[in-house]
Amino acid sequence: MDTANPNKTSPPRRSLAPAASLFLLLLLASVGAWFYRSQEQDQQQRIAEQLASVGEYKTNQILRWRAERLADATVVAHYPTVVETLRQAARLGPEVKVSDHLAVLLGSVKEAYRYNDVLLAEPGGRIVFSVAGESGEVNDEALGTMKRALGGGKPLVTDLHAGEATGRPHVSAIAPVRGAGAEEAQPLGAVVLVSLAEDFLYPLIQSWPLPSRSAETLLVRRDGDDALFLNELRHRSGTALQLRIPLERSEVPGVMAALGREGVVRGRDYRGVEVIGVLKRVPDSLWSVVAKIDAHEAFSVWRFRSVLILALLLALMAATGAAGLVVWQRSQKRHLEDLYQSEAARRASLERYTVTLRAIGDAVIATDGDGMVELLNPEAEAITGWKEEEACGRPLGDVFHIVNEETRAEVENPVTRVLRDGAVAHLANHTLLIARDGTERPIADSGAPIRDERGAIAGVVLVFRDQTEERRAQTKLKNERDNLRALMESAPAGILVLDDDGRIVTVNPVVERLFGRRRDELRGTACADLFGCDSGDGGCACPLPEMAKEVIRGGAGIQHQEMEGRIEADGQARSMVWRFGVEPVLIAGRRRAAVWLEDITALKRAAETLRESEERFRRLYEESPGPYQSLDPAGRLTEVNNAWLKELGYRREEVIGRWFGELVAGDRAAEFGARFEEFKASGSMHGLELELARREGDTISAVFEGRISHDESGRVTQAHCIFTNVSARKRAEQEREKLHARLVQAQKMEAVGRLAGGVAHDFNNLLTVINGYSALGFQKLSPGEPVREYLREISQAGERAAALTRQLLAFS
Repeated sequence: MDTANPNKTSPPRRSLAPAASLFLLLLLASVGAWFYRSQEQDQQQRIAEQLASVGEYKTNQILRWRAERLADATVVAHYPTVVETLRQAARLGPEVKVSDHLAVLLGSVKEAYRYNDVLLAEPGGRIVFSVAGESGEVNDEALGTMKRALGGGKPLVTDLHAGEATGRPHVSAIAPVRGAGAEEAQPLGAVVLVSLAEDFLYPLIQSWPLPSRSAETLLVRRDGDDALFLNELRHRSGTALQLRIPLERSEVPGVMAALGREGVVRGRDYRGVEVIGVLKRVPDSLWSVVAKIDAHEAFSVWRFRSVLILALLLALMAATGAAGLVVWQRSQKRHLEDLYQSEAARRASLERYTVTLRAIGDAVIATDGDGMVELLNPEAEAITGWKEEEACGRPLGDVFHIVNEETRAEVENPVTRVLRDGAVAHLANHTLLIARDGTERPIADSGAPIRDERGAIAGVVLVFRDQTEERRAQTKLKNERDNLRALMESAPAGILVLDDDGRIVTVNPVVERLFGRRRDELRGTACADLFGCDSGDGGCACPLPEMAKEVIRGGAGIQHQEMEGRIEADGQARSMVWRFGVEPVLIAGRRRAAVWLEDITALKRAAETLRESEERFRRLYEESPGPYQSLDPAGRLTEVNNAWLKELGYRREEVIGRWFGELVAGDRAAEFGARFEEFKASGSMHGLELELARREGDTISAVFEGRISHDESGRVTQAHCIFTNVSARKRAEQEREKLHARLVQAQKMEAVGRLAGGVAHDFNNLLTVINGYSALGFQKLSPGEPVREYLREISQAGERAAALTRQLLAFS
């Protein structure tokens, strides 16, 4: 403000907020449009890549399927029986007879590879043999392909066509058959493997690798001026080799493929639905693969994402606009404030004392020299209930009506006293102001004269404040002080209040009982003397004095400290352990330190006893010769002893926290999980045998015993188990079983030997008679007798039987 010229005002500042907000909105819209477009292009690229992968995958599947058919036809064409049959057919004509072996062989090929028929045909197309019983000649499609195969000397696949007999679409693989001789330069015929498209090709084409409601794969080729659909369609039946779409309908992806186009396209399919697809030619064929999906489904994720992007963009633009509006409003507010301050500066020279009085936080009433009201500030309006325009010109007594709070008598108007005495006047305590609506408020006020430039009293300014909240706070403070005193008196813990020298200011009854001394006896006593904390060298080992000084000087409270000392109570001295805390308190306007303390001597002794018991249990647990382990409710190891670690070879940190099923060898981890659940349900476990994997890689057999621990609510907290290594016992049992098996086998062999010996002995006796009488008969017959030959055969058979008998005896 220009003090030389109070009427001079600074020019208003122009706000740049609207321009900045507009710039930010345009920038945000540009960035949002770029981000939206990039996301849209990215989504389109992902869909195109997915469709291209499907098209490539389907094309490769068709190529592999054709290659398998050609390979089967080539293998069959090299069968010797096939070559020989066609060679005889070329020589004998229709009178050739097909062997049963060939019929069985080609029938096996048909059944094994699920062909509809397997044919042998002469070069002219006459069918020599058909597994399905076909006769006559092959159809025109197969004949044309067969001639090309015979001329080129390599197998070919026919185009997809309908059969003449059944009308069912099929494909045939044709391989030329040649003889092995040099004189057979011309092919003998061909092998024709007929496959129904509905068995292999259509399912291969129609499958889609991902879940989709509209996606499908089409197989098309150009047929004259039409695009011919070769397979059954997903959304329309009876279309294989039947559905034709004119090539003029260039928006149809199938027509695009028939015209030789490849790559990613968009258009409308045979249903008139907008689709996106990929076109790919099948090498060495007239076919084209069309992998397509409805655009509505393909871009469903993008539509949802675009809505989110647009919503976010609109939200950001709205937030930017709102922020710009807030900035503009604040700028306008600052502008108005500048105008107001300029106007206030202009009027300051004229109404400086009025502005000063209105700016006071307390209630202010100004009067003229006659005691008539000239000004009420807003606080005075709120307290008195009078508006300034209503109060101006009225006597102060009408607006400022005050009485004594205790006697209800009228109190002298302070303006009257100021005008009379010419000095500042203050109200007495316990003064009530009665507002216009009858509300009574305790107040404190003062009145001061307003003097003109000559020093004469031109008026009075009365400053007062509502003491209602102050009185309420005082009452609350008194109640809190009483409550604190009652709490201290009834607190179960001992409470001492110390000054900054560590001396006792006051104590509660608990301290009196603990130390057997009255409060007035303890007041002024050093706390070090009370707790018997003499360090032995004339110093003080009690930490409380220093802590009290630190807290009183403004330090933070101290909680849960412990100290030891000796006290004398009831004529007896004993050692004690205390837990205490120190907190700052304000007593009679002075900062003190409040110490609460608890006698924890018995608690410490119990804790020490518990610690010693736990230590004994821990030593017993760790030094036990039996392998112990503890598991949590999830089956994870929480504790193992030294015998357990020695038995399995692990280090403690390697197993703690691991699921115990990971240590079970073989495939019995799942069995452990099931048995562990039964173990938790039953509360105990007996005789569970498992194979455990040791750290070195070998396994041991272990038998487990265990029990379950529960908390107070009955929930499982720990599972405790001990196991016994029974590997040596199991190995001994296995060795005993092996020895027993060997003994049984030896006994069996002994029995067989005895049987063989007995049979051989009896059989030898019979052979002796046969051989003896054969020799006697042979000697008594003359050389020309025919019977001699029979007896020689009998004798030779007997000798062979005797040799066999000797072998049996040797075995026995």
